[in-house]
Amino acid sequence: MARIARVEVHCFRYPLKTAMQTVFGPVDARPALIVRIEDSDGAEGWGEIWCNFPQVGAEYRARLAALVAPAALAGLDVTAPTTAFATLRARLHRLSLQAGEPGPADQIASGLDIALHDLAARRKGVALATFLGGAPRALPAYASGIDSRLAGEMMSAARAAGYRAFKLRVGFVKSISLSAMAAAWMVLGASVKLLVDANQSWSLDEAVALVAA
Repeated sequence: MARIARVEVHCFRYPLKTAMQTVFGPVDARPALIVRIEDSDGAEGWGEIWCNFPQVGAEYRARLAALVAPAALAGLDVTAPTTAFATLRARLHRLSLQAGEPGPADQIASGLDIALHDLAARRKGVALATFLGGAPRALPAYASGIDSRLAGEMMSAARAAGYRAFKLRVGFVKSISLSAMAAAWMVLGASVKLLVDANQSWSLDEAVALVAA
């Protein structure tokens, strides 16, 4: 049975020319944290670890993943990753408990789980969608990363580039959320889709009221 032979963690950061204003504060770079798993037969799988916030989160999670991933993955069957996530979470539970940080531990477990599924699919020579029981298909793209201060300008440019769906980050300040959505409709019109992401800032009652508004 093939076993995991190597784990690599790759941390990338792309600086923005102009810092983008978000509901979490200014963002001056786009980070990405990619993990690669190679098995004893030379097959590989790739996954992504969420790392957007805080701004130093990518580098922190990269060092943490490099430290804990080998032991967390030890002995896992690369051909049958169905229960891998539960196993990874259990093995990282002590870390998340003592550090008081379930987020980074779960995000690392998730990235490793993605890589394990990708590896299993590649070993079978099929697309990951097929391995998971579905089929590859085209998916519509939407424009995101829209600075609330430049929403009109950025959405107009995205629409000119061919986008017909747009996502705004809202929440935390309810009045700003509603005014931002109203301004977006003025710019985009009713022929496009407008998505909003409250980033966990609304209670159920607030969500119901704001959706109605």
